[in-house]
Amino acid sequence: MFVLHEHSEFESKFEVDNSIYIRSFANDNRHLRQGYAKQALIALPEFIMSDFPHIKYLTLLVDVPNTVAHDMYLKLGFVQGNQIEGERYPAYCMVKK
Repeated sequence: MFVLHEHSEFESKFEVDNSIYIRSFANDNRHLRQGYAKQALIALPEFIMSDFPHIKYLTLLVDVPNTVAHDMYLKLGFVQGNQIEGERYPAYCMVKK
């Protein structure tokens, strides 16, 4: 589950224009490590291109302690940017073109 936001409060932290922010990307604990999150992130760019053709970048924040998610995002082509203070923990800004 996640929410897509254009012009989120974190927009300036990512240092890219024409982006959409993936907020609260989460997976039910009963379904962790079954590939659902990976498949959703693989399918998401096609949806974005068809429904939001002006969007050039996907952005998200990942909490620094969440190394499993961080590694998955890197494997799926996200690039780690700046570290900022997140809502609960320091977080990395992640961007994918």
